Amino acid sequence: MNAPEAFIAAKLNPSRTRRAPYELTLRVFHGWCRTNGYPMPDDEEFMDALEAAGYSFVTGERGDWLISGAYLLPIGRENT
Repeated sequence: MNAPEAFIAAKLNPSRTRRAPYELTLRVFHGWCRTNGYPMPDDEEFMDALEAAGYSFVTGERGDWLISGAYLLPIGRENT
């Protein structure tokens, strides 16, 4: 399992009603990679992995990108 796939499995939960801010999720992903010893992957690879996992992107009210159908787990919590 590569870094984006491992992060998605550990930190994102599907949700029909929620959306996770992409920029925040990307920053958490970068920190998660450093903490867990993964090399820093390309951001495009991360976006591709999100789409492959079934998540899509929408534009928020302020023009920011949101990951539709995703809930980012709080710091210190991971799926097992």
